[in-house]
Amino acid sequence: MDPFVITANGGTNDSTNDWMSTNLLGTGPYKLASYNPSTGFVLQKDPNYWGAAAAAAEPWNNILQPAKSDIQTNFQGDPAKTTTDLKSGAVAGASFAYAGPSTVNDLKNSACVSVTKLSEVYSSTAGAWWIYMNQNHEPFNNQSFRAAVAHAINYEQINATAFGGNSVRWVGPVPPGYPFYNPDSLPAYSYNLTLARQFLRNSSWPTGYLIPVKYAYINLGDWAEVSLIIKSNLAQINLTLDLVPITLDNLYQEQARDSTTGVCTTETTANGGPFYMGQEFYTSDYISPDDWTQNNAISYGSANDC
Repeated sequence: MDPFVITANGGTNDSTNDWMSTNLLGTGPYKLASYNPSTGFVLQKDPNYWGAAAAAAEPWNNILQPAKSDIQTNFQGDPAKTTTDLKSGAVAGASFAYAGPSTVNDLKNSACVSVTKLSEVYSSTAGAWWIYMNQNHEPFNNQSFRAAVAHAINYEQINATAFGGNSVRWVGPVPPGYPFYNPDSLPAYSYNLTLARQFLRNSSWPTGYLIPVKYAYINLGDWAEVSLIIKSNLAQINLTLDLVPITLDNLYQEQARDSTTGVCTTETTANGGPFYMGQEFYTSDYISPDDWTQNNAISYGSANDC
């Protein structure tokens, strides 16, 4: 788009431009025919697309190619309905925030869908799930107690339940699907209840922590069942979890700090907190050389930062 148009209609001056939010700018193979923030939008083929000649001269350049038909995009908040539409052929494609093994296995049985397993390292996308403990608050401010928790969790059971046996455990701050992964020959935490209870005896709460701890989990895919597994596992070291389901939008809120006070949202009562323990995940649209480190360590951190 021509910068002159922006300057003539309010400019930016290091702020948002209200005029741009209600006026179409730029040109491309589509025109926005309709938009409803609740239901979706329709992109209409532009018969006057300026790039048609250039596209014919560069048939390998997908960015330039003209539209072949109109596109209707529906906003669907129910993953089950999305799965049903895919299986029936009612939609040509869909995007899931998270698809657990039960969803994938369901789609495998559809004539309209082909399911292919990709390598977890440098595949088309990558994701990582982890459990955080806030080290500024009891009981997680005690290293021995954290070690007890780490060894009281049945990781293989979680892998089988949440990922259908397809996940890979990782060591260190960077997951194996991203650049700079370096396990440095360190072993992953083992599920060892004897060792967990030994660490517990060496902690400030040798017989367990008596106050229930609120545990936030994202209510996606098969993770509700996983939270029950973790609750059952940690009950074996006398740590009681109060399970609190949150939405994906809630998770983004929980990852923030108050810009004035610096207080982490996870340490407040927002969304049913405070959450001194919970689960997080990160998936990328594509893998770039510094994707994980920039997003999770440098730019804004995560709930782990608290």
